[in-house]
Amino acid sequence: MLTALTLFYSFIYKRFDTGDFRRQILALEYSLSSLDKNLLPFTLWNYAPENTNERGDLWNDEDLSVFSRDQIDMYPNAKSIHAGGRALPALVRPYAKKVSGVPLRCEFRPFASDRRFEFEFNSNAFDSSKQASKPTQLFLPLFQYPGALRSSNRTLGVAVEVVSWCLSCWLAAPACCANDTGRGMMQVSDGSFSINHEAQLLE
Repeated sequence: MLTALTLFYSFIYKRFDTGDFRRQILALEYSLSSLDKNLLPFTLWNYAPENTNERGDLWNDEDLSVFSRDQIDMYPNAKSIHAGGRALPALVRPYAKKVSGVPLRCEFRPFASDRRFEFEFNSNAFDSSKQASKPTQLFLPLFQYPGALRSSNRTLGVAVEVVSWCLSCWLAAPACCANDTGRGMMQVSDGSFSINHEAQLLE
């Protein structure tokens, strides 16, 4: 695990008065996409509820917080859970919470029009009885997918459940897929999700 990943918001391009966080968003996305591609877990530093544009985190002139009081009013709905957040388009992202097998690939495209997320895994690491009882579970944030999640296809042998922005998938077929590769693909695009046993790209 990579611990204490951080971003110095004020060192890149300080335009907090306008809410212009484009460079911070890009900088954070470069870091997080690299971690996704290498399947590395991380912790992000930090959340400072007293952060202000003038004083930062109120410690050692650092300005690392993903939240700032002064950004609350810049959000369309000041009562939203996202109000006050900084660089959220890169920070708030889907991820695999539980994997019934071994992760092979993870990719999220926050700047694409459909905000596509793809997760590939090999379920042959588990026997068929465990495959049927243990789901692969993705967290799908409301920030990225504000509409109701809907299925664009349901492959034979796959059971799907969506609860509290979390997509659970049970690969119920004994061999997992027709060619017995044990590979599965879960893809989310603009609120639609697709599931494929054989890890073929779903356009």
